[in-house]
Amino acid sequence: NLGASDSEKNNIGFGDQQRTGDDERALKEFFKPEFRNRLDMICKFNKLDPLAIKKIVVKFVDELKKSLKNTHDITLNLSESVVDYLAEQGYDSKMGARPLSRKIDELIRVPLGKKIVFDKIKNSTVTATLVGETIEFITVQKVTAKVGADGVITVE
Repeated sequence: NLGASDSEKNNIGFGDQQRTGDDERALKEFFKPEFRNRLDMICKFNKLDPLAIKKIVVKFVDELKKSLKNTHDITLNLSESVVDYLAEQGYDSKMGARPLSRKIDELIRVPLGKKIVFDKIKNSTVTATLVGETIEFITVQKVTAKVGADGVITVE
């Protein structure tokens, strides 16, 4: 993260200009020469692009989906607009993708958890959709049908 604050400074001129030398200066100011001489390589990372941010959202949501499936037999689906909204709301140019997890907790995990507890949802499919700037959950109870030996169909 060395030099990250310097890269946020406004550039003078046109276009996206690369600030050369700022990273090296930040490295020299932060680490002593004895440590810098032991480094084999320095990796510089670019900012995340929108596709990478969406992939991170999907990764966090997949973890939530597995948990819901294992604990409550709930299948969670998110519309593309919800994924886009979470990526937009959870990404910060200065903090990167770090706030995404908290935003997913705030907008998906907590409201859905309350819905599960108070509406006693289990064995269902829940679809999250974006209505305006609000995420709404649509719940559909899963139905299973069994055919008995006598040919009678039982719906559970």
